[in-house]
Amino acid sequence: MQGNHENGTILVLGGTGHYGRHIVGSLLEMGEPVKVLSRNSNKAKEILGEKPEIVEGDITSRESVVESLKGTKAIVISVSAFSRKTIRKLKLIERDSVLMVLEEAKKAGISRIVRFFRFR
Repeated sequence: MQGNHENGTILVLGGTGHYGRHIVGSLLEMGEPVKVLSRNSNKAKEILGEKPEIVEGDITSRESVVESLKGTKAIVISVSAFSRKTIRKLKLIERDSVLMVLEEAKKAGISRIVRFFRFR
């Protein structure tokens, strides 16, 4: 599904994380429309406020990713599985899910993608 994404939002994956929340804040300060894919929309709103659009879902779910890409003009990937809760899913989150996001972004005609790396 190709389309004109110039007027869409910027999707931030990992937007409630340490670096992601700063990315979301900076984009909002620049006047960019932002949305965040989050497993818990209430927690995301507590962290980010009411301004970004929150799409409830999980980056490991293709259905959630496809839904979050609707109306998206660009993607910032700032996901990290380097916490006690998620370290066992590091490969799933940081490799497999990111590859799936890239596949779905290509299908949706989204070519503006930034991957933010955190050095451990």
